[in-house]
Amino acid sequence: MNMQTSKLGRRDRMKIGICCYPSYGGSGVVATELGKHLARRGHDVHFISYDKPFRLEDYQENVHFHGVDTANYPVFKHPPYIMALANKMAEVAERENLEIIHAHYAVPHATAVMLANQMVGGRLKTVTTLHGTDVTIMSEEDSLKQVMAYSVNQSDIITAVSDDLARTAEEAWPRSKPYKPFIISLTLKSIIERIIRPSGDVFIFSLRKRLLFILQISGLSNA
Repeated sequence: MNMQTSKLGRRDRMKIGICCYPSYGGSGVVATELGKHLARRGHDVHFISYDKPFRLEDYQENVHFHGVDTANYPVFKHPPYIMALANKMAEVAERENLEIIHAHYAVPHATAVMLANQMVGGRLKTVTTLHGTDVTIMSEEDSLKQVMAYSVNQSDIITAVSDDLARTAEEAWPRSKPYKPFIISLTLKSIIERIIRPSGDVFIFSLRKRLLFILQISGLSNA
């Protein structure tokens, strides 16, 4: 397998932020492998999380990690991670001129992305990928479901890792405005296959038209 980094022209190279859980769960694995694949294609990828994702091995060209520190004062029963994450996202977005921030697993990442985008004037394109229990369990949690519905619906693109999850999400979190993007369903199998065998153009980018739609798998381009 040829793992050589693709060389893109300056106009085609994108600056992408990815926030995910760094642990062994499936959402973190998918997020990290997608980011590494984008980096191999020549895009500038910035991971933002409280710890380095375990799938980020040694140095890889075009891959950067930004750790999130949380305030730990006695007044806080729990550290305010969402605020710290949003603050770090906005900081990285401004310093690195990010164009896209992609949240993997809605809780709490969709809310943090929404806040960060507001902090930088709403110029970022935002993507939220739903992975499972962030919808099936969290959407039933009274203390979270309203804020999650609102946060997810602020994303420019909403994706899910299966058709069933996409349907569940649409029922749990109806889109608040008719022009909001539909949920693009991505099967986990198709994602992993294209990561392992990156032989074709998996991601569709159009900087000239500024249609920064990532994760639109070629086989679902008419979805």
